[in-house]
Amino acid sequence: MIPNNNIKVKLSPELRLEQALQKMDFEIKHFNYADVKLTIAGTLIEDDIRFIRDAMSWSLSELDLCEACFEDGKIADYAFSNCTCLSSITFPYHSDLEIGAYSFFKTALTSIFIPDTVVKIHEDAFRDCEYLESITVHPDHDIYESNNGVLFNKNCTKLLFYPQGRQGNYEIPDSVIEVGNLAFPHCHGLTSVTIPASVVDAGGEYPFVECQNLTSITVHPDNPKYTSIDGVLFNKEITSMIVLPYSKKGDFYISASLIGHEFLSYMNEDCPGLTSITVHPDNPEYSSENGVLFTKDKRRLMVCPTGWQGAYDIPDTTVEIGNLAFLGCAGLTSITIPNSVVEIGRNAFSDCVGLTSVFIPCSVVEIGSDAFSGFWSIKKFEDCPAFITVHPDNPVYKSENGKLTRTLYRRIISPHFISLECCEK
Repeated sequence: MIPNNNIKVKLSPELRLEQALQKMDFEIKHFNYADVKLTIAGTLIEDDIRFIRDAMSWSLSELDLCEACFEDGKIADYAFSNCTCLSSITFPYHSDLEIGAYSFFKTALTSIFIPDTVVKIHEDAFRDCEYLESITVHPDHDIYESNNGVLFNKNCTKLLFYPQGRQGNYEIPDSVIEVGNLAFPHCHGLTSVTIPASVVDAGGEYPFVECQNLTSITVHPDNPKYTSIDGVLFNKEITSMIVLPYSKKGDFYISASLIGHEFLSYMNEDCPGLTSITVHPDNPEYSSENGVLFTKDKRRLMVCPTGWQGAYDIPDTTVEIGNLAFLGCAGLTSITIPNSVVEIGRNAFSDCVGLTSVFIPCSVVEIGSDAFSGFWSIKKFEDCPAFITVHPDNPVYKSENGKLTRTLYRRIISPHFISLECCEK
């Protein structure tokens, strides 16, 4: 038995990592709980990496590869993924190296030093490293550079990766022209971002994805491509919303020029602090009433803000409740659907866990799939036997013991967790 867990191994074509550890009498069973510090010299091949990932993922805390190299000069995709105790890595100093996609996915790395031997880093190499606070690059590196712990290309014109474990506000440097695709992945500690006038690409299709504590984005007024209003990121013309920060609270303002439907997806469950929506009266497509978003003619209810609290009476101008309209409105306690409503869209009331009952009027003739799914607050259906009731004159639907069925064939369509029961007409 090795007297401590500081292990040094030199590999050769005849001696692979697993065999080397066996030769040193280091028992595999200790890998389940030991705090292992492993130093490797020689060439690592796929079998060695697989052994580390499969046998040491819960025990390896430090990996020193200063005197090592990799077969084909690359740390393979997913090589050390889910090595959840790995908090320190030293890369090879004597051979060129590429770091593949998700190589260190879900590891416990807190800081990384990139030597000048690293010639390529995949954009997803350090994805979901939730404790990673800083990346430092060798000052003589020809390709990469670091600034205040953030990874950039040389000369800092492109921001490549913002460490997920960093906390607080961040001001993008004035030298930056482009933000890499998914450069801010799941940065839960990020609270606000300032974008300078120089940035003309803010991060592809999904910038700041799932940054759950992001409250605001501020853009320099001289930026030619972007602008911000009340912490929300838009294109310069304000015809397209780019990012609605997840933790934005209060009201969301829709200008006269904001059209299209792409921005609506941000409001469904992604912003739990959003309590109202206000639309400029000159907007050609949308209108709002009492903080809820409608089409211009108010015939279709589009979105109720996720942070809505209490009861809501749908206006009698409404003909259709749109898909996902009340998705995730956990604070919604009751809903009144008027006789004007003909259609209830797909997932319209999904995850409205505060609702205890719904009445379907006789006017409703179409209800989309999973319209009332996910009422997990009702632990047993028997606790709320009259959850869904239907007007007796409804020509299409009826309720039986709180379950919504069609009258033409007995198919239970809601709540979502009740099994389907079909039979003859």
